[in-house]
Amino acid sequence: MVMRRTRMCLLMSAMLLAALILSGCLGGGKSYTISGTVTDSEENGIPEVKLIITGDTSAVAVTNDDGEWNATVKGKVTITPEPQEGYLFSPPERTNIAKSRSNLDFVRVSNKILWYMYDDPEHRAGAYSPISPPDPDDLTETKYAIVVVEVALTEVPDGYDALVLSDNGAGFDLSEFSGRIIVTLDGGVAPLMYWMTGAIGEDEYWDFDTEEELHWIRPITGTELGAFGDARIYTSLDGEFGFTRRDDLILASSVSDGDDVVLYRIENEKGSWWWLHIGPHFGDYSDEEISTARAWEIIHYTLDLLNGYDPVFPPLPDQETASMSFAPAVGRN
Repeated sequence: MVMRRTRMCLLMSAMLLAALILSGCLGGGKSYTISGTVTDSEENGIPEVKLIITGDTSAVAVTNDDGEWNATVKGKVTITPEPQEGYLFSPPERTNIAKSRSNLDFVRVSNKILWYMYDDPEHRAGAYSPISPPDPDDLTETKYAIVVVEVALTEVPDGYDALVLSDNGAGFDLSEFSGRIIVTLDGGVAPLMYWMTGAIGEDEYWDFDTEEELHWIRPITGTELGAFGDARIYTSLDGEFGFTRRDDLILASSVSDGDDVVLYRIENEKGSWWWLHIGPHFGDYSDEEISTARAWEIIHYTLDLLNGYDPVFPPLPDQETASMSFAPAVGRN
């Protein structure tokens, strides 16, 4: 009798296990088909784009000549386009797919950054202490392609998603920029304020009065060293000229009435942009590597955030290893 009961229990257990496998509770389940297209911003299909499928099924789909792709999978999956240099995909990925769908589309967007470094004394304020872009060999992300320009531009550059003004002037009308994001490093705020607001000099909405101790408020809290005598933005700018201060996304300050690192949304009759300002240089003015690395970390994080990715903010640097020998920029009041 005991033997019969044991066999019956084993048989029932086997039947239950089979049912669980067939129902997908243990990662199995019925196969289903997913598909979509990958196009450019003008809705042209893009061939040979790899779609990486992860989750309960691991696979790779590749688009055909018309940008179409499909795959047969099981369970719950995520689809992520393989990174391509100088391009973003919107959305960055599609998650929690668990049934047949035919509209899993992606749009590939050209994503170039113009890093403008021409010393333009006629259109800048104060001294010229630029922050160089990161070395291309040091970039771990291929989706951002950086183009460095060190000659004078008299017309607004076209074909770029982001424009970085590296503590320099700009003799072209920034309000005509067709990209999405403008970044000002230190004194780069001067030409932006002029072209966007008509406010020519400092002391109206900004000045060169940052202090060394920089307090991070968002997306992390903590303190790090910046340089004193760099550009900060008065909080009173919020609401003026269509400027909306997005201190809920990123914010660091060294003084009570201004922001050293801050993000704005600009929307007015001239156009619509995101604006990231990074006032302080980081580390010693004579050590370009410290400034470059930290500025790029903040820019990179913000670009990822605005482009729909889920970035992790870089940790604050070890203050003991950073140089402490700060000096105000020559020629600034």
